[in-house]
Amino acid sequence: VRYQENTEAMESWFTELDATLTSTLNTVLSEVMARDLVYDKYKPNPGVVDVKRLLQYSTSLRGAMSSRMSLEFDPPNFPRLFVDPHLLHCIYRNAVSNAFKYGSPDGQVRTIFHYDLKTSKLKLEVINDPGPAHADLVRLDPHAVAADVFGAGTRLHTGDAQGYAYLSSGDGGWIMSKVAQSLGGSVDIVFEEARTVLTLECPVHTALGHKRSAQGLLDESILEDWSVPANVWGIAVDDSSMQRLLLTELLEMAGIHPSRMVVTGGTMQECTEFAVRTEALIRAHPEDEFLVIVDENLDVICENGVDRVTISGSMEVAKLLSNLRDPGRGRRRGRAADPPGSLESRVLTLVRSANDSVDDVALYNERAHGFLPKTPLRRENIIEVLAPLWLPRFDRAE
Repeated sequence: VRYQENTEAMESWFTELDATLTSTLNTVLSEVMARDLVYDKYKPNPGVVDVKRLLQYSTSLRGAMSSRMSLEFDPPNFPRLFVDPHLLHCIYRNAVSNAFKYGSPDGQVRTIFHYDLKTSKLKLEVINDPGPAHADLVRLDPHAVAADVFGAGTRLHTGDAQGYAYLSSGDGGWIMSKVAQSLGGSVDIVFEEARTVLTLECPVHTALGHKRSAQGLLDESILEDWSVPANVWGIAVDDSSMQRLLLTELLEMAGIHPSRMVVTGGTMQECTEFAVRTEALIRAHPEDEFLVIVDENLDVICENGVDRVTISGSMEVAKLLSNLRDPGRGRRRGRAADPPGSLESRVLTLVRSANDSVDDVALYNERAHGFLPKTPLRRENIIEVLAPLWLPRFDRAE
């Protein structure tokens, strides 16, 4: 009995830790994204999203306010969507925050996600009970209301539900409108007699619909049982021991056998010699292919055991690819010259990172073959994440 109680307590602790870390990561990424949105530099980075899970650990759902809100999905078996999760999280968090801020102090906030499978349209509604001066807002011209709520540096309310004045810039609604535009949709707000309704509408494919259309390769029949081929090696480097465990799990979920995994990064030498060691492994196995995942910021302790340095993982990938592209490098090592592109054609390199701007991601894509956001990955969607990166590059269904 005591063992069972301890196990349940540990599971509860890990669930809470997962919730906290996920919430913190989503908040940080949303702030970075908002900065790029303001300067029209943000480019959506869509992926397969379990919307229920994404919002389950949102900061808006935690704490004392959780008893005053509800989250509903229509249909109940809500499909996974192919959408930028940070855009979706940002507009949801801002809408719910404003509903609590300006709605009734004791009222309810109801959030409904609708998805129409026929039209591939997503509709988000955030509904709150009337707050102070709501009657005045009802009498306003609806077009003027939208301009004031979603314009830059403007707001209708002069205080929150408790009457306290705000000194912020009033750009929350403007950022929500920028998010809606990035999603290819629109956002609106209506002050009805008995409630306020904020609505986002935008076109979004389901994960399945995206798989069927992406570059003509991701046919559903291909992905049902897809995994990386049996002759693939998984190479990964990260300075964090926890992240190395997660990367090992990621490679296992992709279908790579443990005997073909090399996950390093625990020492400065492992990080600085990554390019050379990986090149040697690629040359030693001419019939095999390689999935290489590298953390961008490798924070390691120097050999003196005191000083710390940060090594750019994407720069190490750039060194690796430069070596693989050099046709004379094999000859200088006593081998025949490599046919142009022969070594690199067997490799997919991905830079994995979090809290990155659009310029950062563009840089990673220049130095490597692709970018892999450092977000929680689940067994049920790892293939849907890797397949769009793998199949177009190798141009075949394995």
